[in-house]
Amino acid sequence: MSIAAAVPGASHPKPRARHYGLRRDLRLLHTVLLAGGLALLLLSILWSLYNALFAYQMFGPAIVRRWASRPLPFALAGLAIAAYSGFWLLRRRGLRVSLHPASILVAARGRNVHARWDEVERIWLSSIRYGLTAQPSRQQASMRLETAGGETFHLDHTLEGFSELVRNVKEHAYPHILDRYRERLRRGESLDFGPLKLSGEAIRLGSRSFAWSQLSDVSIRKGRLEVHFQDKGRILRRRVTLGRVPNADICHQLLKNMEY
Repeated sequence: MSIAAAVPGASHPKPRARHYGLRRDLRLLHTVLLAGGLALLLLSILWSLYNALFAYQMFGPAIVRRWASRPLPFALAGLAIAAYSGFWLLRRRGLRVSLHPASILVAARGRNVHARWDEVERIWLSSIRYGLTAQPSRQQASMRLETAGGETFHLDHTLEGFSELVRNVKEHAYPHILDRYRERLRRGESLDFGPLKLSGEAIRLGSRSFAWSQLSDVSIRKGRLEVHFQDKGRILRRRVTLGRVPNADICHQLLKNMEY
């Protein structure tokens, strides 16, 4: 049994460092929301004080509390907006991802975490689509890297050039992952792709096992890995969300190019 070498991103990249920071439009948006929320909160407090003073002078202390509480919904709205945007900015303070020829470096909140590309074991990709029709109005993509040493890197669409970042991460990490997979297959071990397990003898999906000769088609569509098997004259279609499959591109290509 052999594995075809044609895996996207499996060629070694040129030695050039690339850097990705927080998207400027999102930073500006949340800065404006933070300022707007604080302004609304401050104006609500001043409005409440004015109402309390006016009620006390005109009607006495009996209704001061009722008049002073009228701006409360606006104050709570301003506080919620400011808290959300402030927390969003705080979590991403100093966020910067640097891809070097031999390693990845993620800097955030004054802390630097790095790992060599040959230490990356699994890459998880997921995408959440928003919209009421078949064509989503927008989607949020994310990527998670897990290393042999237990480090985890969470990256998402809030980074500038996220699609390019994902592509470059694959180009750096996939050659090393693919080499390890080849070695495991040579030793007769199975490959673990979450709900999918690949070995030289069979494909295991969930609780069922299929012979390689039963595999009829495999594709990636709408964020899912679709695998078709021939079973007693009929086609069994199995779909797995890409977010559940580590190294989904390699899994897809191995299924397409494995020779048996």
